[in-house]
Amino acid sequence: MKTSIIKAKFKRNSQELKHTFLWEIAPQDLKLKVKDKIDIDEEPLIIFDDKTDNKFWCLTNKRIFISDKFDYIYINDLRKVDILDIKKNPNNKINSIELVLYSDLEISKIIVEKKSWHIIYNILKFIIENYKSYK
Repeated sequence: MKTSIIKAKFKRNSQELKHTFLWEIAPQDLKLKVKDKIDIDEEPLIIFDDKTDNKFWCLTNKRIFISDKFDYIYINDLRKVDILDIKKNPNNKINSIELVLYSDLEISKIIVEKKSWHIIYNILKFIIENYKSYK
C-alpha cells in the first residue's frame, strides 16, 4: 500500500486535532502503547488516544488495532465503513465520534475525535476502495 497517500489525506485535514496523530509526530508514550504489537514489516500510520474515555486505535498499513486489548482487523478484511449516528441524527455531523467497521469476520466500532469523523471515514473508504487486493 502506498502509505504516502494515506498520510497526505490526513495532513490536509488534521490541523485542529488534539488526540489523533500521524505516527511520526505522535507523543512517545502513545507510540509505546502499540509499538511491541506491530510486525517488522508493518508501518504505523495514524494513532488516536483519548485518555479521558480510555479509547484507543492505531491504523497501520496492514491492520487497525482497536482498544487497549489490541483487538485488530486486517485492512484486507475491511468491507465497509459507516457512520450510523449521522444517519440516525443528521444534525449531529460535527459531533459524530463513532465509525462502524465491517469486515469479513466481525463488526467493530472505533471512536474518533470530534470534528474528525470525515477525515478518518474518507481514509478508510479510500483504503477499502483502492486496496481490496492488497496482500
